[in-house]
Amino acid sequence: MEILITGSNGYLGSRLSFELAKQGHQVTAVCHSKPIKDSEWASQMKEILIGDIRDQNFVEQICSQKVDCIIHLIS
Repeated sequence: MEILITGSNGYLGSRLSFELAKQGHQVTAVCHSKPIKDSEWASQMKEILIGDIRDQNFVEQICSQKVDCIIHLIS
């Protein structure tokens, strides 16, 4: 399954995205700032998008992704 996770560099998002990727899902991680520095985590992600969801251009970039599921974890 293709999954996009917003807030994927946060406490819950980083753990959830890593576990889903380890289970074989294709995870696109959306991070507001730098992704976590764990190279094992980064290597499991299909793609890492960095930006601000308040930015219209970034929202359009997110919307252009072909995904089956979006998990929104931004507080």
